Amino acid sequence: MPSALVALPSGLPSGSTSTWVFAILAGVSFFVAILCFFVAIQGANVSLVAPILACDGAIAAILAAVTGSTLPLGASAALALMVVGIFLVARPPDGTDEAPKGPFALTHRRPIYVTVALAAGSALTYGLTFFFTGEANDMDAFWLVAISRTVSALCAFAVILTRGGVRVPPSGMWKYIVPACIVDVVGYILFVHGTRHEVSVTAVAASQYAVVAALGGVILFKEQMSGLQRLGIATLVVAVGAITVQLS
Repeated sequence: MPSALVALPSGLPSGSTSTWVFAILAGVSFFVAILCFFVAIQGANVSLVAPILACDGAIAAILAAVTGSTLPLGASAALALMVVGIFLVARPPDGTDEAPKGPFALTHRRPIYVTVALAAGSALTYGLTFFFTGEANDMDAFWLVAISRTVSALCAFAVILTRGGVRVPPSGMWKYIVPACIVDVVGYILFVHGTRHEVSVTAVAASQYAVVAALGGVILFKEQMSGLQRLGIATLVVAVGAITVQLS
């Protein structure tokens, strides 16, 4: 992996036993998170799934606060507000659904409560990934990225083999897969460096990718949302911001 090649000049990876455990757990939890996310968006709009994913940073921040100090009352209130936001986002759109439009339009949709459960599971395991990453703080950042992503890849290969073997993605998909992988690795490296200063704030700040994704779903894919869902997104943004203030 590129991050391992960058880390090689500094020597082989080192760290305490707990650091290795957290690095491995970060890889496993990332695999579960990305799997839940991909399954979720196969049957629902990105603009519905992404705001729920935005809770991942707050989950990591709360875990960090709980394990290190008393959780502030304001953060607890923001967590409750976050639950309200998820409930609003999960409300089905008003009126009759419009016919699918555009090359990325969904041809079938699953029940909304299933999508919400998948997105919530992804947010929880992403939050665990952030938390585990922050706990593995005495390992070189590039080695941490290389080890955790290798564990994720091994988990993915294990699942693929149980489902009938490796299938090469269609040629037209590689123009999306390669940039996504590059952005993922670069973003994770930056996140790891951020956690060396402050885990809570870094995790919440990193979670804003989900808000950008939701807006992209509306602007680029022409996805439709109800008024209550828009209110839910705004509520989630306020809740995440409140936790950032409380824990910074």
